[in-house]
Amino acid sequence: MRARLSARKPKRPRPNEPCWCGSGVKYKRCHGLQRH
Repeated sequence: MRARLSARKPKRPRPNEPCWCGSGVKYKRCHGLQRH
């Protein structure tokens, strides 16, 4: 049997969820505005 590895991309937060940086601001108003 082959072992399954969890090699998924990190889940991108939804626009109305709190930002992952811990600022307490919604993602869409914080890091969601930055385009790479």
